[in-house]
Amino acid sequence: MPVKKRSANRRDNNTANVGTGILDIVSKYGTFLGIGLIAYLQTMFPSKEAFMELEKKINNIDKQLIEITVIQKSVDKNTNKIDTLSERLRLLEIDVAKKRNNQ
Repeated sequence: MPVKKRSANRRDNNTANVGTGILDIVSKYGTFLGIGLIAYLQTMFPSKEAFMELEKKINNIDKQLIEITVIQKSVDKNTNKIDTLSERLRLLEIDVAKKRNNQ
């Protein structure tokens, strides 16, 4: 019977050794890996100042796009007015030509 107790004790010791081995590895290398992971993540994202600068640039681009849209609408209106004026001028030229031919 004492043999069974020894084998049970060995299993408990092996399980305890595996658990402490993992903890030793984590405590030795986990800190360095954690610091390395944090440093890597900091390089992937912009700082607050860089983010604010990018946000200002985006706002300026947005303002310029709005200005371009307003100017384009004005140009479209002027183009329509010019087309209308050229059509009216053509009609007047036709009327003048008809009057000259009738005289």
